[in-house]
Amino acid sequence: MKGLYGLSLVGFLGFSIALPLIGGIYLGRVLDERLGTQPLLLILGILLGIGTGFRSAYIVLSRGPKGK
Repeated sequence: MKGLYGLSLVGFLGFSIALPLIGGIYLGRVLDERLGTQPLLLILGILLGIGTGFRSAYIVLSRGPKGK
């Protein structure tokens, strides 16, 4: 069962980092196109996405397995 926990943890960490990053890129591009501020909001969205993703990963990793 430890192998399945590790595999699920890796998958969850991938999603918890990738999804905020993709969302930040998407929102940054849309707002840049509407406001004409290329690439300022895209860069800001990328940085916020990375920060949010790593914060989420840190919280998950700091909790540890539920059995402990």
